[in-house]
This record gives sequence, C-alpha cells and structure tokens, in this order.
Amino acid sequence: MLYLLYGTDFKKTRKNLHTLTGALLKRKPDANVFTLNPENFSLGGLETYIEGQGLFSEKYIVVLDSCMEDKSAKETIIQKVKEIKESEHVFVIIEEKIDATTLKKLEKYSEKSQIYEEKQNKKKDTSFFVIADAFGSRDKKRLWVEYEKAIKKGASAEELHGIILWQIKSMIIARDSIDINDSGLKPFIYNKAKGFLRNFKGDDLDNIYKQLVEVYHEARRGNGVLEERIEEVILSID
Repeated sequence: MLYLLYGTDFKKTRKNLHTLTGALLKRKPDANVFTLNPENFSLGGLETYIEGQGLFSEKYIVVLDSCMEDKSAKETIIQKVKEIKESEHVFVIIEEKIDATTLKKLEKYSEKSQIYEEKQNKKKDTSFFVIADAFGSRDKKRLWVEYEKAIKKGASAEELHGIILWQIKSMIIARDSIDINDSGLKPFIYNKAKGFLRNFKGDDLDNIYKQLVEVYHEARRGNGVLEERIEEVILSID
C-alpha cells in the first residue's frame, strides 16, 4: 500500500505525515516504522521492506523521505512502485517537489495522495534583501539583526534561506567568471558581488553555502527547525 504526501508547505506536509503514521499505528500497534532518505537509501534495503516478513508477522510502515532528491533513488522507486503498492506493508512517500510525469505514475499506484502547497504572498518585501547585503559585507551583527526583524515581519525561513543562498551563488559566479559577460549576471549584481568578495577568503563562501544547504535538508527531515538552524549558521560566521 502506498500513500503520497508532497508540496512546498513543509510544516503541513510534516504534520500530516505524523498524523498518518499515528493513525496507521493505531490500526496496527505492533507495526515497525522505518525511514529511508537519500543518505541510507539502497535498492536492497527497499526490496527488503517490500518483500520482508517481520517477526510474528509484524507489519512495516516505511517512510521514503525526500528520496527522490537523489536521481538513482528516484529511478529505483519509480521502477518498484507497482511492487510497493502490492506489498503487504505500508509505504509513505513524502517530497517537496515532484515532476509531472513522476507524479502521474505515483498517483496511479497510490491509495491516497495529498498536496500541501505554501501560499505565496502576491507582493514580496524587497526590504528583506538588506539581509543579502549584510551577508556580503560579512557583518554578522547586522545580518543577525536583519534576519530577526524579517522573521518578526512574517518572512518565512525558506524565503530568507533563499535570499542568502542567492547572494552566495552570485558571489561564487562572479568569483569564478572571466568577466561580466561570462558570468551572465546583471551589471549591478555582478559589480556588487565582486566588491563583497574581498570580505571572504579561501573556501569561506563554499563552506557557508554547504552549511546552509545541509541545514535546509536536515530541517526538512525533522532534524531541527529551519529558522533556528539558519540562525546557527549566521552566528557561526567569523
């Protein structure tokens, strides 16, 4: 049996995952819950859960958490989706984004599919981009203050995370490009990014970028709250 939960509204998707697994456990209190993610996913592991028989005929509830972010895992799940549906165990796929072709195939074999999309404000508050400037200036205090102000004004952690990543990407592109034409950036953004580069040495930018990507994915998997994890990265900047 297969359930599908997806969408950009992280909180609602996770909340409904917990609600679903809770309801399934009420029906089958002896069931064991397992989670596969891009780090521990394997064909052998998936097949074990599809075909496996627990002790004393125990049932499995298997959560496939963001596995489709990995191309190989995605292909494996698509190939095995019919077997997943026919398994005596329960599988729950939870993803943020699924392309239309994949979604159509998954929904065909799903007992139930639910989408939770985050509502987008019609007007973006461009004042939040002072956060990008504060990061580029490597002004930790100003960056933290502006981040906290933006959160209090109603900005989502995902939006602010995207703004900081955008600034880092612009700076990395400007750093690694031969000239403005090679960068593909607009002149204002390119020149500003080039100016900010003097505030970062060696692998500083790349390391901060990796940290931000990691905390985003960890938060999506339930390991901490994104708002707090971003703040940790901000406060770790020297």
